[in-house]
Amino acid sequence: MLGPVGAPTGGLVRPHRPPRKGSPGSQGSPAGRAGGFSAVEVLVTASILAVALLGIASLFPTAAANVHSNGGMARATVLAQQRIEQLKNVSFATLAAMPTANTPSALPASEQQTLTEGNHTFTRQTWVAVSGTAPRREAVITVILQWAETTGGRTLRLDTAITE
Repeated sequence: MLGPVGAPTGGLVRPHRPPRKGSPGSQGSPAGRAGGFSAVEVLVTASILAVALLGIASLFPTAAANVHSNGGMARATVLAQQRIEQLKNVSFATLAAMPTANTPSALPASEQQTLTEGNHTFTRQTWVAVSGTAPRREAVITVILQWAETTGGRTLRLDTAITE
């Protein structure tokens, strides 16, 4: 039963107690203190972040050199493939009449070209080695590209075979 003003009439009334230390809502717990981080927490976090960012930043020069080098290789591959496609579209008799030197130094000047693509200057050498007898001859087309990189000279060689 309730007495006047809604107070219990035969039961016990519990007095109000402040929350215990460490419980939610107390001043000693993380939930009860003012928001924010301590100076030590901020310094530790900033130090860890700085070390991580310096590690990542040190990779940028290597990555830039790799991109430049791979760009040269990609351009050289395209130039070699273009030359092979040109020669695949000519008659077998024309291929058989081309220089058959096995070393680039023995090639005539007409088969040594200097090409500039982007930031690279390439030297492209082409020769054809024909073997077999008609009507079963085979022509092996060899294209070599050479160019300079910051790390030294680079060379790409592509070979393909065409049958008569």
